Amino acid sequence: MKSELELSDDGKAMKYYELVSCDFQINQDTITESVKTLTIKEKERK
Repeated sequence: MKSELELSDDGKAMKYYELVSCDFQINQDTITESVKTLTIKEKERK
């Protein structure tokens, strides 16, 4: 997604969004490699 902010002639801010194409593959290898970067945050004890 891409966004652009413009000002109209009367000074109002207008934000436009555009969908851009993308292509990526998810498979067992990409998931396995990604999991290695995760960290587990311990819960607070009350």
